[in-house]
Formats: sequence, C-alpha cells, structure tokens
Amino acid sequence: PVIMMSLTHLTRVKNALEELEGARQVLERTLDLKALFHSSTVANAWTPVDDAREVAVATKLRELGLQIIRSTNDLDAEKMSSVVSLTSLARTKLSMQDVEGARQLYEQALDMLRSVHGPTANTTQIASTLHSLGDVRYAAKDLDGAWQLLKQALDMKRSLYGDGAANVDIATTLHSLAGVKSAMWDLNGACQLYDQALEMKRVAYGSGAQNADIASTLHDLATVKLNLKDLDGALRLCEESFRMKV
Repeated sequence: PVIMMSLTHLTRVKNALEELEGARQVLERTLDLKALFHSSTVANAWTPVDDAREVAVATKLRELGLQIIRSTNDLDAEKMSSVVSLTSLARTKLSMQDVEGARQLYEQALDMLRSVHGPTANTTQIASTLHSLGDVRYAAKDLDGAWQLLKQALDMKRSLYGDGAANVDIATTLHSLAGVKSAMWDLNGACQLYDQALEMKRVAYGSGAQNADIASTLHDLATVKLNLKDLDGALRLCEESFRMKV
C-alpha cells in the first residue's frame, strides 16, 4: 500500500507538470496573437474590432495566468504529499536493511522539497530530511558524508529554533553527530557532543525527566566513557540509563 500510494502521488505530480506545460504553450500562442494584433494596427487604422480583440486577448491572458497559479499551487501540494510518501517508504527500506534504496528515496524527497521551497530555503522538513540522509550515510559506513549532512541539518535547525534553544530536535542531531565522531574514533569529540545532547534533552524534557530518549544518550555516552577508560563515569551513566529503562 505504501508503494502504491507513492506511485499515485508521483503520477499526479507528472500530470500536473504536463498541465503546466500545456498552459505555457497556450500562453505563448496567445502572446504571439497579441503581438500580431499590435503589428497590424501600425499599418492600419485602429478600429473597435481591434479594441475588442485586445480585450479578448487580455482576458485570456488573465485566465491563463490564474490557471498557472492554480496549477502551481496544486503541483506544490502534490509534491509535498509525495514527500511524505517518499520519506515513509525510505524508512521502510531502511528497516529492511536496504540502505541504498533508502538513500535514493530520501534524496528524491530532498530534491522535491527544495523545488517547492527554493534551493537555499531553511525549513524543519528539509532539516529533518538532511538528518535522515545523514543517518543513512552512517549506516552505509560513509562517515564523512554522514558528518556533512548531519552538520547541515544541525546548522539549519539552529537557524530555525535559535542558537541557544534547548530543543529535542537539535539534541537528536547532536546525538547522531556524536555517533559519527565515535565511529571515527574521535572519542573526546563524541563525548562533548553526547554531553551537549544530554544536557539539552534534560532541559527540554524538564528537570528530573526520565524517558527512553534520555536513556539512549546516557547509554551511548557511557560506551564512549568506557572506551576512554573512565570506568567510574561509565558505570554511573550505565546505572542511570538502566534505572530509566526499567
């Protein structure tokens, strides 16, 4: 059903594009006709018939302009609907260990988002898709690619929420960046990023909050501490994580 939904949305987008192309062609023919009317009045005296033709052309232009606007809005709506389907399908692909399939779908979704919002736009949906692509790159062992995409997502989220914002969305990307640093064996860098993510989650969820999201960061930070031979720190974090999970 998810695949059929994606195909349906993509087909609608293609149809909308064809309608826009048809509208463009009609508009160009109408403009050519208008130019012909203007050229004919140079050699001949202006008549009421010419005036009526000019009004008809202007009316047609207005109708086509409105049609293009409506078609563009419909096309954008179809694209955004397709983005939802593409990202859903990408998550399914990733859960099935089809990393390459997930990458392709997320990239299609990102391209579609940028075609709607603009190539330099900052939106939460674009940031989320960049983050997902970064996670896919990480799963594919492309650590440099993962770092670049996740860093783009982090910068975009901070620009949207504010540099000093304590936001779970930002903390999630910090956590993923820490995982990349850990895989690169930059343990001190990973520790700093996990600490930032943990602090932000504690603020965002509230003092004393206990949930699986915080427990996950505690656990991963404990693993880094263990690799750094900080056994006391690793034990303390593991115990706190365990208490949250039970």
